[in-house]
Amino acid sequence: MLHVRFLRAPLLWTAFVLFPAAGWGVLHGVPLDRFSAFVVFAIWWSWYFGGLLPGRWLLISLLLVKALAGPFLFVDRGFRAEHFANEHWMRGYFWVRSPQDRQNFYLAGKNVIGELWIDGTEAVRLEPPSNEAVASAPWPSGMRRLTIRVSGGSAQRVEAGVVDASGRKLPFDEADVFASPVTAWRLAVDRTTHGVTTLVDGALLIVLAWSFGVTLLGVCVRAVGPSRHEALLALASLAAMSGGVRWLITFALALGLMRAVAFLAPPEEQ
Repeated sequence: MLHVRFLRAPLLWTAFVLFPAAGWGVLHGVPLDRFSAFVVFAIWWSWYFGGLLPGRWLLISLLLVKALAGPFLFVDRGFRAEHFANEHWMRGYFWVRSPQDRQNFYLAGKNVIGELWIDGTEAVRLEPPSNEAVASAPWPSGMRRLTIRVSGGSAQRVEAGVVDASGRKLPFDEADVFASPVTAWRLAVDRTTHGVTTLVDGALLIVLAWSFGVTLLGVCVRAVGPSRHEALLALASLAAMSGGVRWLITFALALGLMRAVAFLAPPEEQ
């Protein structure tokens, strides 16, 4: 029979993974990608079948840092979307580190009319039946203001970016685009903090991998012993991990609920 443990450890680990902080290392919170969903699954799987989740006080400290310092240390990235009738606007800022007298830009999309503006000047215009347009424009150093206007379709169906000397298309993404103008020192703080938090997340993932590995070893040993039914359940859940992100989260929450019910239920009278 499994020994009932407190919920504090898995809840702290889960809260740290889920808490949103754009720009934070690897575990940047909701919305979850597939890797983060697996981390949540690994937390509850390791705790349910092994109970090895150290670092509670460290998780409390890191969660406070993530909640309080995150909004002040990280830069808000990505385009700001605006909608007016049948038009969609995306506005952002790009820090140019490799200036060019004339830089090639592209704008791609199906069945849409689109425009890419740089510092208030139209650089590329896309019209049906073309699915892509390429044009050149000045690209000086410093912070440049980007505006993408789309009509006749969804802005999600449009991609814009630069074309390098080899002809490779490099889209504007959240790593390069900022929601508002950013100074050089502010960007340096953001990148330094991102590097530090990446190392922190890496250390936490190593600890979690150790817990997961020790638990898996114990499950494999129990699979050939008298408690093999529970061990086979643990192995079956691992085998079913390919079911997708939603399934992983559902299974992890189900494990937590089962453990919580067992913890809160009154003990049986002898």
